[in-house]
Amino acid sequence: MASRSYAARVMVLRKRKLSESDLVLQLLKQDGSLVDAVAKGARKPTNTFATRMEVFNVCDCLLARGRNLDVLTEARVVSAREAVHAAPRLYYAAAPIADCISRTAQPDLAVERLFDMADAALEHLAHIDPAHAVVVPAAYLIKHVSLLGVRPGLFQCVTCGVDVRTHASTTPFSIEDGGVLCPECARERACIHLGTRMLGNCRLLLGSTFDQVVENPLAAQDAFDVLGFEHRWLRDQLGVSSKALQQLLSCTLFD
Repeated sequence: MASRSYAARVMVLRKRKLSESDLVLQLLKQDGSLVDAVAKGARKPTNTFATRMEVFNVCDCLLARGRNLDVLTEARVVSAREAVHAAPRLYYAAAPIADCISRTAQPDLAVERLFDMADAALEHLAHIDPAHAVVVPAAYLIKHVSLLGVRPGLFQCVTCGVDVRTHASTTPFSIEDGGVLCPECARERACIHLGTRMLGNCRLLLGSTFDQVVENPLAAQDAFDVLGFEHRWLRDQLGVSSKALQQLLSCTLFD
């Protein structure tokens, strides 16, 4: 008979109360799939699960398979995110990363590189100047949708394939077709006009490592413009409306 217990490295995405003493944790496993687990007794004052399994933390865990929820039996912190929790701007910037994963990843469906990419984003966020923190979720989200196979077309016209480079202040973009349009194709397609500067920043963030993103961060307003586009893209292409992303876009901590 197969063992009911298994070891897993996980990232904590969400936690909620189950009873007076228990917590339910939503976890991203290292293979990029989700699992929900109950931490029994975690809310008791003498239990340390609640502090070890804090949101954004990476932990090595031992879990037992259950009928509806797996059961967390052991946990050791690998990467703690105290700095993110201690600084409001860092926390607001980290929340859309976890929320987006929570809404797009699935149980028993591995997504290669998802865990490592999210861990890298949060690790860089923990060490960035909070004034520039918003650039990290902006970079993460464009990489996230690309990893899921719904990358917006940012370079070539999605209708005819010609390279789109413009010195105009706006660039035609088709939500329906999923990317930029050349001026000729834009005459024949329903399109909106997006800021060319913003699209250039999307291209930059997509092609940059997180080291490069934090070494030369975008101005906060430029990063917010990218986030606004990503919010619309997540909604229109994946049906995802992230409350955490909406809160970041409307917060005044970066003014």
